[in-house]
Amino acid sequence: SYLVSRKPGAVQTDVAVMAASILSGGGETTQALTGSLFYMLANNPSELKNIISNNKLITPTLNEVARLESPLQFSQRYVMKDTVVNDFTVKKGERLLLCLGSANRDESVFGDSANSFGIRRTNTSILTFGRGARHCIGSSLAKLLAEAVLLTFLEKNKHIKIENKLTVWQTESALMRCLETLIVKNNN
Repeated sequence: SYLVSRKPGAVQTDVAVMAASILSGGGETTQALTGSLFYMLANNPSELKNIISNNKLITPTLNEVARLESPLQFSQRYVMKDTVVNDFTVKKGERLLLCLGSANRDESVFGDSANSFGIRRTNTSILTFGRGARHCIGSSLAKLLAEAVLLTFLEKNKHIKIENKLTVWQTESALMRCLETLIVKNNN
């Protein structure tokens, strides 16, 4: 299909890469996003109350969780043309490692509150899901699944309590930011 590629033979490879991206969006990164969502809401009960009273705040909440606790911490890119960034020259063909977790907390972009959780944040220029041609095609699925889990939980529970002493963040890989253990309790 010309929707995927105009080069003969590239179609199957491109479709396979897209399918893998969609499936991975429904896997480990979605689990990481959902765990971080519960962790952040348990530690910010006033924001949880805001969501319970206004479900329209769920999407901005998911974006804010993705900004602060980006499941994928790094992304690789190749420089397409010589570029200057903040007086630093990057040459065509060089490989860059982008730290999404750091970029999403950039005070020059998000101000003094860059490291705090705020679901009413007006600047939503997060890099968690990429942009343009590099936008994560699994992001909509990941957000939809995380939202469904949260709404299902909130049908019977109006509070989220976690055992902070038992919360364990994964440390095996710097690539992923995710909880290894999160004990969520009903606190009605």
